[in-house]
Amino acid sequence: TRTQIRARFLSVPLESENLSYFTIAINQNIDKLFDIFDDETHSLAAHFAYHSLNRKPGLEISSMALGLHFSKELSQGFSGTLGLQYENLTGKFKAIKKTSHSGDLVNNPYPEIRNGLPFAFDIESFTNFRIGGGLSYKLGFFELTGSAYYASQPILALSATFWLFEQKEKTPPPPTTRCPRKKAP
Repeated sequence: TRTQIRARFLSVPLESENLSYFTIAINQNIDKLFDIFDDETHSLAAHFAYHSLNRKPGLEISSMALGLHFSKELSQGFSGTLGLQYENLTGKFKAIKKTSHSGDLVNNPYPEIRNGLPFAFDIESFTNFRIGGGLSYKLGFFELTGSAYYASQPILALSATFWLFEQKEKTPPPPTTRCPRKKAP
């Protein structure tokens, strides 16, 4: 079915709390399901992803993304992609100043900080649509990818992937030709 599932997890100690990042994503090649391309170097896929970034107390961000992307194998190991994605990003930020000096609070433009109260705001994306593309090079179990996307501002990304398991696509055996039987005299 050419289905790909990706998971990412990273936890980093930050002061006395952990900053945790988690992603689960699924990618489905729809061109193989509907036999869209005759050329095996082209691919059209749909993807869904959930992302979460947390540091409690203080930061909670999550997003869900849904999109389509087209890829083409350019040469051995090199491929290019073009994509369109809808993403809904939401979250909350809350900061509490533990200790303060009176001079720090008076000169701050935020009344919550001037009065020593918790400072909180919601996090939302400026736009929900993203368009862009990228190039990747795969050598064995290692893949390096660079991409550029545009949402409400340009986004540049560079990533490395280590393939732990990759199942080769099964191809049906070629059809056999039968010789006509000779009739007995």
